Amino acid sequence: LFLFCVIDIAFQVLSGNFNVSQSTKFIISSILFMNGGAFSKYWFLPALFVAEIILFLIFKLCKSPEQRAFATIIIGIGGDTLSYFMNYHLPFHFESAVFAVLFIYCGILIKKILLGKSVKIKTTICIALGVAFMITNIAMLPWYSITDDFFSMTFRNPVLFLITAFSGSISLLLICSIQDRRNFFTRIGRHTLYIYGFHYSILGVLRKVDYEILHLQRYLPDLVLALIEVSVTLLVAYFCAEIWIYFLNLRRQKLETKT
Repeated sequence: LFLFCVIDIAFQVLSGNFNVSQSTKFIISSILFMNGGAFSKYWFLPALFVAEIILFLIFKLCKSPEQRAFATIIIGIGGDTLSYFMNYHLPFHFESAVFAVLFIYCGILIKKILLGKSVKIKTTICIALGVAFMITNIAMLPWYSITDDFFSMTFRNPVLFLITAFSGSISLLLICSIQDRRNFFTRIGRHTLYIYGFHYSILGVLRKVDYEILHLQRYLPDLVLALIEVSVTLLVAYFCAEIWIYFLNLRRQKLETKT
């Protein structure tokens, strides 16, 4: 998290948005409570860290798969319920972290149970989940004015949201596993955390360049401009992630050599 914040400061300087007093004033509160400040956009990093700890404790204390599944469901529902009774964020976004345990555990089950299946079985499951994904999205149309948001823990319909999230995520994972491991989605997926961490800062620089030099917003429709921003941001974030991981591996190799 600290390194992401340092890199973010560098991008803020490039985009001309860096404010020393504001960044230093809010750095602690934005990292701890994620309720504002220069670095609150990285709320998901401490939340994921807490979620990993919770899941580790579940696996440590619960010995059978049934016990682990039951504990995960109860804790996940507890996180969603907890958010209804609060109008503020707990430290490290604890309420989101608890809810995220459901998704991490689901990922573990998918890797263990589904990814080793045959292409035929994966395709069948993928089609079924794809249908479920479309049906639940249609079912949520009455709540179109509300945005599903993990940050604020607001969901149009928690049950339909879970069905949509799981069916969509599992379908995409199965599609990637069916295809060549070197395909685009698989390569992007390996760097998701880094890309998500970098993209806010990169987008800020791109918009600064556009507003002051290119002026594309004057000539292009909003949808086209958004697609360009997403594409360029994704590519730059991907290469930043590649460079980041390269230096991390070099550092790891040096430490292993010393030991």
